[in-house]
Amino acid sequence: MFGFPKISKPIGYGFKRNFIKSATFQIKFEKNNQILDFKDKLDDLFKDIMPLSKEINETKVDFKFEDKTPIILKSSNTQRGFEYKDKNGFQIINITVDALTYIVTGEYYSNFHNIYNDIRGKIISFIDISNIEELKRISIRKVNIMEFQSEDSTVACDFLPLIFNKEIVKSSLNFPNCSNINSSISNLRLLKNQYQLNLGYGMLPYNLSSRKQQALIDIDLLYSNSNIPIEELEKHFIIINDEIFNIFNWVLSDEIIESIKQ
Repeated sequence: MFGFPKISKPIGYGFKRNFIKSATFQIKFEKNNQILDFKDKLDDLFKDIMPLSKEINETKVDFKFEDKTPIILKSSNTQRGFEYKDKNGFQIINITVDALTYIVTGEYYSNFHNIYNDIRGKIISFIDISNIEELKRISIRKVNIMEFQSEDSTVACDFLPLIFNKEIVKSSLNFPNCSNINSSISNLRLLKNQYQLNLGYGMLPYNLSSRKQQALIDIDLLYSNSNIPIEELEKHFIIINDEIFNIFNWVLSDEIIESIKQ
């Protein structure tokens, strides 16, 4: 959709080495306060895979001004939804009055199809319980952090072209005295029709305590429409995930891609 080279892969494909810190799958819908009334049904729905639960509350603080001096009035808590978590904290589902967000940590993530097959039935059941008729937004965000052991802070001029596609780090490499660069993070937002891509990549500051140099690849892709049919949910998740895979392969150097296939 954004013109990144298309990479073919079999269904269920996953790299042998995984650098995912977290993967987030989200659906948004019209605000529906009735969801708060379905707590018992939602507890029953998620208790087999995510037995830990708690309420999500929103704190509001009011102000008033007397003689131009702000006075903080009593704050109030408003219930916004529910959170469900497995015993290890590897999977989290946040449900609010206008969204369901499913978060998976890198320890649990294998590949998109395995993860989606695990949770698909729960999402559809949630939609049925909540009487949601259509969606407003579907998104996936994958945050990857690659770590490399290093006794000293790695010189950016050497590190960046080793990890990333050389075409996208040219500006940093051409910077005067690039050996003095402590970190280099680029953030881009691309828009095309109903799609929005938020892409972040680069070198994080050297972690002195762990003696590690880190690289970040943060890919956040969403599809928005005023009325997305429920039956198109899986189709859009697959389209989004395939494009994230294409972007990931393009952002990194050929050497890194080959190394994580092995």
